[in-house]
Amino acid sequence: ARGKAACALDVRDLVCAQQVEEEFKLGPNGSLVFCMEFLEKNLDWLVDGLAALERRHASASGGDRDMYVVFDCPGQVELFASHDSFRNILRALERQLGFRFACVHCVDVQLCSDANNYLAAVMLSLSIMLQLELPHVNVLTKCDLLGKGAFGALPLPFDYYLSAQNLSHLLLSPGVEAGGGGGGGGGGLPRLP
Repeated sequence: ARGKAACALDVRDLVCAQQVEEEFKLGPNGSLVFCMEFLEKNLDWLVDGLAALERRHASASGGDRDMYVVFDCPGQVELFASHDSFRNILRALERQLGFRFACVHCVDVQLCSDANNYLAAVMLSLSIMLQLELPHVNVLTKCDLLGKGAFGALPLPFDYYLSAQNLSHLLLSPGVEAGGGGGGGGGGLPRLP
């Protein structure tokens, strides 16, 4: 079933992850990787669709060809952090259509609740920024839920998470050994003070 959000161009008209999953017996991540590679191999479909969208916009706006296009991507980070297809697609659109891109990486504010998750989110954002080689903005989402239900309050002032300049709060405290991860086995980073 398609989501509620309307879009001008829907990649599911070319290839659908759910159908790929069923037909090729792939898991959700494998089917999304397949779809991204399929889109890369069928780039003309996307270029033609975006060019038509640009023409419609220019016609409706009296010849103005400047427009914003938002690529709403799935949350499986391996598509952007380590796989090349999405970056290749963006580069092709830059060359063929003259598009200029910026990445908006949405990070759930709940990941700021402890040091392990926060550091992982910061490193993931950096990894995606380096992989895509684009101007990059991180956006904390679900901030309206802070202090409600399972979210609770953040351990540090909200402004701390906006700059992420001083990670000294994440240093290991005496008596905590490095390594081991946060699986409750006693190793890893401590909770933020």
